[in-house]
Amino acid sequence: MNKPKNSPKKSFKILLTGGGTAGHVLPHQPVVEALQKQIKHLSILYVGSKMGLEQKMVQNWGWPHKTIPVGKWRRYADWHNITDIFKVGAGILKSLWIIGQFRPQVIFSKGGYVSLPVMVAGWLFRVPLVIHDSDALPGMTTRLLARFAQRICLGYGEAASSFPAQKTVVTGIPIRASLFTGSRQKGLKLAGFDAKKPLVLVMGGSLGAKRINEAVWGALPELLNVCQVVHITGKGKTAQFSEFRDKNAAPKKRKGYRSFEYVEAELPDLYAAASLIVTRAGANSLAEIQALLKPSLVVPLGQEASHGDQLKNAQILEKRGGCVVVPDEKLTSKRLIAGIKLLFASPKQLETMGKRAFNPLHKEAGERVTKAIIDFL
Repeated sequence: MNKPKNSPKKSFKILLTGGGTAGHVLPHQPVVEALQKQIKHLSILYVGSKMGLEQKMVQNWGWPHKTIPVGKWRRYADWHNITDIFKVGAGILKSLWIIGQFRPQVIFSKGGYVSLPVMVAGWLFRVPLVIHDSDALPGMTTRLLARFAQRICLGYGEAASSFPAQKTVVTGIPIRASLFTGSRQKGLKLAGFDAKKPLVLVMGGSLGAKRINEAVWGALPELLNVCQVVHITGKGKTAQFSEFRDKNAAPKKRKGYRSFEYVEAELPDLYAAASLIVTRAGANSLAEIQALLKPSLVVPLGQEASHGDQLKNAQILEKRGGCVVVPDEKLTSKRLIAGIKLLFASPKQLETMGKRAFNPLHKEAGERVTKAIIDFL
């Protein structure tokens, strides 16, 4: 392993990669913010896929970026697993060209299949590699790249046993500082709600969750008697609502219900307004909830839909008393209504759940990851 140097330089080039979902992109923002505080002249370049969320997100942040061909390994039989091997090869070749032009001093990966070609190319160039995995059960890409990385940063201590101790550090999950600046009043105004009823914020992840969406839509007639609902359905999921509404003869609009496909800048205010969060168990979403002391009803993806990372993330939070877990396969509109009513029946229990969810590790995670990066300057 390369020996870290004692002090960072005044100028620094870093190449960032990761994508596929927002959870593989958003943590870059607090890491870059922390780097900018310590390095006078910071040059960054983001490398991702053309089709993923990362391109639009990075454009909105004003970061220079380039795209590469990417291939995805599916955990089921699919001929695309064969054709995507060639896409990975093409991605490595283009990454070699990009790295050769940019000449970064470190490459930082937030994971996801998008990052594999970039990190392989970086290893061939002998550029120091720093990777971060947010989940309690590390992903396939992280496990593949771990042998090539100089430093492995982890969101959960439970994942540390999967990697060599001498190059592993538990940093927590970097979250945006803006999340702590949310306004309840602004969140209610954004949704068009008042403060008479509690607000439930439903998040299915950046790509959406059909089962959660349909459970919420089916629950609305009864659910809106006890609370207001802000529902983040996921990119491109508006058509699903139209199909569900037509199939179930539901009204086009309901007082106390507001949906968005995706939010970013508005999220801090919606968090501040929410009394309860209904969410998948993506590590990034859970880290934000824990840092903000929010009680939650968590619906993790099952083993067949992922490699078990969401189940593990949810189990750890549930064990601390920081959430209620409803398995994905058991989620129905009736189960959702019952769970929310039960939690709102005891405000003290809800408050206690939020306090038990709190994890201070995540708030300073950006600084810890930054230290792991600048150690190699």
